[in-house]
Parts: sequence; structure tokens; C-alpha cells
Amino acid sequence: MLGRLRARLQECAEAKDPENISLCFEGVIKKDPTCRRSLSRLMDLHQRGYYAPDRLVEVISLHLEATYGDVISWREFASCLLKISNCIEDRASVCMNVEQVEKDQRHSTRFSRMPAMFAEGVSKKTWKLRSKWWLNRHFSKHVLTSETKKGEWELMSYKAASAAHLYGRDFEYVGKVHAFTQEHNKTVLSFLQTHMENSLGFFSYLTKKKLF
Repeated sequence: MLGRLRARLQECAEAKDPENISLCFEGVIKKDPTCRRSLSRLMDLHQRGYYAPDRLVEVISLHLEATYGDVISWREFASCLLKISNCIEDRASVCMNVEQVEKDQRHSTRFSRMPAMFAEGVSKKTWKLRSKWWLNRHFSKHVLTSETKKGEWELMSYKAASAAHLYGRDFEYVGKVHAFTQEHNKTVLSFLQTHMENSLGFFSYLTKKKLF
């Protein structure tokens, strides 16, 4: 409670300083990952351009470790992963253009499709654990069957979009949800297809072993 109060007081006292506000709400999330209000405020900061997508991915991940997530959380998670993927693709395009201009130094420009958050230090170890844990926690056959019976098509589509970015478009959960939405709910189909078409499968870079 004190952490949440401090975050609200910080917001009021330093309303013109989004960075301090975001750091304060991050602190609340780290102490209480279930705090939906703090997560919502960080999402709002992100929508207004004050909070980077990679930072929001990290705090939503903490939230998804403590909860199973809702429609809004998974939608924002997928959207941030898409932004990261698009940024990587844009950088790759720039690197390729440089290589074309400098043909004599074709191999001098090295580019990694792996975001730093998945590739470096403690964060890499954390994501490696998540890549295995989330297979059962969020994307198991049991979970999919339960969601299907409840008709949670919107939630499933946002989760599948996220899974496509993490595990790849050929991941079983993604394929089945894609088939289900084609048959039962085409209103969310375009969202899922956009993410599948622009997914890089970040977890595939963490290990040589297939995760699905």
C-alpha cells in the first residue's frame, strides 16, 4: 500500500516529469506485480510516448508471472513486441543498404535480430526461464482447451499474437488459435495475422533446441 501511495504522490508532485513517474510505478510493479492500476498508468505513459516498448514488455512480463493476464495486458504486450520487431527490421534494412553501398566491406556490418533484453546478462536468464515456464502457464493444450470452451476469442488472439513474437509463427498455440479465429471470429483475425507476418520468434535465439 505504501508503494502505491508513493507512486500516486509522485505523480501529483512531479506531473511534468514522466521518467520519475514511470520509475515510481515500476517500483510498485516489482513489489506487487498484480497491481493493475500501476500497470495501467505505465500503459498510458507508453501510449503518450513517454515510456519505451521494451520497458513496458518487461513490466507486463512481471504482471504475467503473477497473473494470467487480461485482454488489455496481452494486447499491449503483443503491440509492444510488434514495435520491437519492426524496429529491428528497420535497423536490418539500414544495415543491408549500407552493405550494398560498401560492397567491398560486405561482412563488416554485423547485425543482431535479438533485442538486448533477450540477449544480455540477468535479463537473458530470466527470459530463458520464461520461455520454458510460459509453455505450460499460458500456452498449454489445457489452457487452450479451457479458453476455447469459454469462447475467449479476443483474449486468445492477443495471446497468440504475443506467442508468435516469442516462439515463432509455427508455434502450436498460434496455429490453432489462427484456425479457430478464421472459423469463429474474423474480427480479430487481421490483428493476429499482422503479428504473425511480422514475428521474429525471439525465443528461438535463446536456445538451439526447439521450444515447441
